[in-house]
Amino acid sequence: SSGINAEYEGTVSKVQNEIDDLKQIMVKNIDSLSQRGERIELLVDKAENLTSQSTQFQRQSRELRRAMFWKNVKMYLVIGGIGFAIFWVILSISCGGIGIPKCR
Repeated sequence: SSGINAEYEGTVSKVQNEIDDLKQIMVKNIDSLSQRGERIELLVDKAENLTSQSTQFQRQSRELRRAMFWKNVKMYLVIGGIGFAIFWVILSISCGGIGIPKCR
């Protein structure tokens, strides 16, 4: 009876040790999953930030492109106006005045 009882206690002790080992493995796995979940959440946050920043960059670049277009239009108009004024002055001088009486 005492041999069977000792054998039973040895088996129970062995099973208990295996359960403890399995419990430690499961705790490690859960901790690992938790850390992985935190990293995934961090990646999702970074992806959302990048999406927001890219949308903002796209809007700002469109606004800058429009501003530069109008700046160029104004510059061409000013250059054209100056060119026309120079042409008019040269024409007026060679034709006898502002009314261009000699060139008619």
